[in-house]
Amino acid sequence: MNSFERDLHDALSSNGEFDPQGNDAARKEAIKTYDVKLKRARILTWVFLAFLAVVMAYLAILFVITNNMKIMLACVVAFLIAHAGTNLMKLWYWQMNTKFSVLKELKELELRVVELSEKVSPSEQ
Repeated sequence: MNSFERDLHDALSSNGEFDPQGNDAARKEAIKTYDVKLKRARILTWVFLAFLAVVMAYLAILFVITNNMKIMLACVVAFLIAHAGTNLMKLWYWQMNTKFSVLKELKELELRVVELSEKVSPSEQ
């Protein structure tokens, strides 16, 4: 159990009683945590894609202005590699988006289960 989950557990079970305000705060904290992680992934993706777009534009311009066949071939190969990099980055972001969305929903579900279990049997301890 990491510190975030420990804080959630402490917020939900303070004094052995269910605290609806603590539960709402914990739910908001969990959502905020995964939203921040998703925002970082989004920023990293856009930075990488912008970098590769600049590289591909440079390679396209170099391809058009050069007369040397070896440089033209190198530009085409590098352009294709950069294009593949953009596709891989998009797939990575899609994976991270799905991962963080599922984890966020699971945390919300866990907190709702705790809330419902406390409503069903409030004095089991």
